[in-house]
Amino acid sequence: MLVEGRGVIIEQAHYRPWRYALTLLDNNMVEGHLVMQGWEETHDMKAWYEQNKNKDVRLLLQGGRTLEVTLKGLRIHESGHYSQAEIEIMGTICKGR
Repeated sequence: MLVEGRGVIIEQAHYRPWRYALTLLDNNMVEGHLVMQGWEETHDMKAWYEQNKNKDVRLLLQGGRTLEVTLKGLRIHESGHYSQAEIEIMGTICKGR
């Protein structure tokens, strides 16, 4: 099942307007992407990725699900007028959600 939306709360308090596209797998597993566009916004996302790339991270999605994820990679697309960052994630849906 595919879950898409916008809005992620990180570190239990910091809202980010990141888009998410996630595939729900068996056994409460999830994989997918967090995406942000815009020069300043992608800079913030890249910095967050670098700080957390070797950690398990808890995310609360705007839709109410809580995830425990590992950051698997970062893709950047930049041109003279456009910037987009995309973080690949894999993890589990926390119980109770």
